[in-house]
Amino acid sequence: MGTDIEGNRNRASWVRAHHLVSLLALSAKAAAPRPIRGIRAHPRSIDGIDTDKVLANRLSEMILSGVNPLSTRRPSRWAGLVLRMLRACVLVPALAATGWAQQPVLRLISPSFAIVTDGAADDARQLLTELEVFRQTVSRFFNLPHEHRMTVNVYLWSDATKFEQFRPPSVPRERPLGGYHRSDGFMHALVVRLSDDPRVTRSSLFHEYTHLLTNRPFRSVPLWMTEGVADLLSTFRIEGSKFSFGHPEQADIRTLTAAGILPAAKLIEVEHDSEAYRAPAAVPQFYASAWLLSHVLTVSSHGFNAAPVRDYILQSSMTTNRIEAFRRAFGITPDEADRRARRQLEANAFPQVAAPFDGAAVAAPIQQRLAPPEIALQEGMLARLLGLDARAEELLREARSSLPGDSRPVEQLGFLRDQQGRSEEALQLIEAALALGSVSCQTHQIAARLRWNKLVAASPGGQAATSERREVLRLSERAVRLDPWQADCQALYAFVLLQVEPRNPRAAEAVARRALQLDPDLHAARLTLARALLAGGQTVAARRTIQTLMDSPLSAGLRQRVDELATRLGLDHPVQTRAPAVGR
Repeated sequence: MGTDIEGNRNRASWVRAHHLVSLLALSAKAAAPRPIRGIRAHPRSIDGIDTDKVLANRLSEMILSGVNPLSTRRPSRWAGLVLRMLRACVLVPALAATGWAQQPVLRLISPSFAIVTDGAADDARQLLTELEVFRQTVSRFFNLPHEHRMTVNVYLWSDATKFEQFRPPSVPRERPLGGYHRSDGFMHALVVRLSDDPRVTRSSLFHEYTHLLTNRPFRSVPLWMTEGVADLLSTFRIEGSKFSFGHPEQADIRTLTAAGILPAAKLIEVEHDSEAYRAPAAVPQFYASAWLLSHVLTVSSHGFNAAPVRDYILQSSMTTNRIEAFRRAFGITPDEADRRARRQLEANAFPQVAAPFDGAAVAAPIQQRLAPPEIALQEGMLARLLGLDARAEELLREARSSLPGDSRPVEQLGFLRDQQGRSEEALQLIEAALALGSVSCQTHQIAARLRWNKLVAASPGGQAATSERREVLRLSERAVRLDPWQADCQALYAFVLLQVEPRNPRAAEAVARRALQLDPDLHAARLTLARALLAGGQTVAARRTIQTLMDSPLSAGLRQRVDELATRLGLDHPVQTRAPAVGR
């Protein structure tokens, strides 16, 4: 009932404001025989359109923008003052409740990004160009053959209140936040608060995108490297047809001069729960030291050297001795690295990396002005990704009611139910989205997984079970066709293929290997590979594969399935007693 009352108030505000502006506009028309700026003389009606209403609407816009509609000259000082007072005190407050005066929300789409912003379109277009060049550059430096193919949703907000509405639950309100990144393996998001200083906006954007690109390869490296490299690349700039990065940040220089450099031996031991990373007073020194050490070890007058970084990733995955991994990768001890860092800081000598780029390779973006239902959908997707369930529910329901034939809000509600563990409701929504023509890889993947788990729980027999298994296989295969670069979809397809067609283990083996090429740490795909190898009579290879899994950190559910297969291979683990379900 409250919503109806509020809606009536909004409509009443609009009616009063529109009548007032229309009255002023039509009175102006009667009193001014000369042409009015921006509007040609016209008959009262053209093709059934009431041109007086058109005129009233046009003059309303002129009054709201402070233009005197009675003159072709610039408004006098007093007339301008009256018009501005009318706008500020009467018209804008009356129209604000209807959303008429709100800043438009735009969506700009390029091959790798989709920006949603309430900022200026020109600024967003420039940022898209820079992001595309940045993506190509970083992917080449770190040899990222698959990460750069992911499409990233970028939210750029000038409205501080809007930005705070989508603050991640894990980030305390008192902690300053300029931007963050989130990913669930399917949706990848960058969220940045637009600053008055464009350099601050770009710094936050490139820092967070570096994390998104390097999350998988940097999974095993210490925290200083992930943050140091992100800060190093956050200085990325484009000037003409060249890009550059490695520019020193004066705030970091001041911090290091005042607080000193955190020794490398201590820096490489810092974790997310360490005092150096969590204490507000210590955080600036940690970030500045991580940036300086990354700069010293990777940037020289010869350019950027990514080889030791890639070696550090490898060494960090092979040993828990962080000092030894550091020495092997960079060829120096932490003490020697400290001496280099001090010399560079004292000399204020920070070489930069600069190189040309092909501007013609960056496609022109598509620009759209979003209507309220589309805004609700885009914000609902982000709220779901962040785990803001109540907000996501509200926004996605709003989008669904306004877009009845659109599969996207329906599937997003299905993803939300799946996150909440409400499998039956999730499956109903996902199947409704499929009926509406969804072409989402994630939708087909979740449909296949939920149907398989339902089939295992019910344990039906006969022809019905066979037909249902075939339908699950079709859905999982369709998911792979929709996005062949999605490792989770490849892993599920390999699993279902082995279950439905056990006499053809070679096919499942090939798909599992493709999944591991995309993500070598995808343990579910490695387990399926071990099963396929065993089914194909390759016992020795199956043993090696399962041994790799036994030495890896696993979830409780996956550990149980690994133990069950290990028992079949004679490695003294519990025996499997039923068909496996698919974990999320």
